[in-house]
Amino acid sequence: RDAVKFGAYVFQENAAAAVTLIGVGAEMCFAVEGAKVLASRGIQARIVSFPCQRLFEKQSRTYKRSVLKRDEIPAVVVEAYAVHGWERYSDAGINMTTFGKSLPGVEAYRYFGFEATSVANKIEGYLRSLKVDESLRFEFQDL
Repeated sequence: RDAVKFGAYVFQENAAAAVTLIGVGAEMCFAVEGAKVLASRGIQARIVSFPCQRLFEKQSRTYKRSVLKRDEIPAVVVEAYAVHGWERYSDAGINMTTFGKSLPGVEAYRYFGFEATSVANKIEGYLRSLKVDESLRFEFQDL
């Protein structure tokens, strides 16, 4: 918990990771569970908890690079609400792109694809697309 003061921190490291999943707030559970599904498919992931962009921006460049590792592997943010601004920290994002559903929280998350299998499917598809065209990493992708 002490790492929260840095704005973002490595929640689960994985030296064999093919992707970094960035969990934000309540959606952290979808990053963690999505990583488990990916692992069952042979795709390793590391997980970053990212509670506060403002605090993260105060950290050294070295720290930020060590947390995100974007120079090594792609990063995907799992954020239900505002994907705008995450282009700075990730290569792709899983988010809601429409509004207007009044459902209980769990049902709303499910409706918008925030479940472990759905998150894993989107990330797996994204990683496949990068094998075809790696330049997609340099253009933020809404998944």
